[in-house]
Amino acid sequence: MLKYIFKYFNKNLSIGLKKKAGRNFSGKICVKGRGGGNKTMFRNIDWIRRVNQFGVIIKNFYDAVRTARVGLVVYDNGLCSFITLSETADVRVYSGEGSSLVKIFPGWSTNLYKFNFFSLIHNIELRVGKGAQLIRASGGAGLLIGKLKKKAIIKLKSGWQISVSENCMATLGKVSNSENKFKNLGKAGKKRALGFRSISRGIAKNPCDHPHGGGNGKKSAPSVPVNFTGRVKKWEHNKKKKRDINRRFIFFKKN
Repeated sequence: MLKYIFKYFNKNLSIGLKKKAGRNFSGKICVKGRGGGNKTMFRNIDWIRRVNQFGVIIKNFYDAVRTARVGLVVYDNGLCSFITLSETADVRVYSGEGSSLVKIFPGWSTNLYKFNFFSLIHNIELRVGKGAQLIRASGGAGLLIGKLKKKAIIKLKSGWQISVSENCMATLGKVSNSENKFKNLGKAGKKRALGFRSISRGIAKNPCDHPHGGGNGKKSAPSVPVNFTGRVKKWEHNKKKKRDINRRFIFFKKN
């Protein structure tokens, strides 16, 4: 029975991804070194988790699109969905408003006002009802350090602290598969299977293809290396200090 449920919902909650090979909507290559790779299936993860039901994890498996482990949950009312798993989580999970909960266990998803101080949480909503947007990669976790004026203050691994509504959803614990950062592919074929191609050096190309190209004989890169569009490749800040999309959520920055 469980095998039939997994086969049915794995097919109906998943779609095949189309290869883009680093190209944009007009077909021009914007990201070099992409292409090929194995066929990939995209599973629709339930980031909202407002079912207000207990459920059982019947399958734990690897997902090619995500670094975390993915589980198939069957709730008591018959609904099935995919969720990202938490470390030290039990087979039984809960998803929904936590008004009637007395205690919360790892892997359970509920409102932020139900969590105790200094709890490790992940899959955090930034707006009520929009779904989890923060801390979804393997091994990630944030620390709930305060509650003020119906706002929950969460400390991120980067040192930043954000303030979101207490009615936003979050999941207790760390994201599963924290050993992913120690993963070693071992051979070039595995990298190609993931959709990455080898990249030629700029100095090995012709001058019409790269600013470093051309010349006679073997030579080294210039003192100020640039990319193929002529933009400085090193020593340039790639993080904007003012980002309108996140400004309303930033509460405090660590010195």
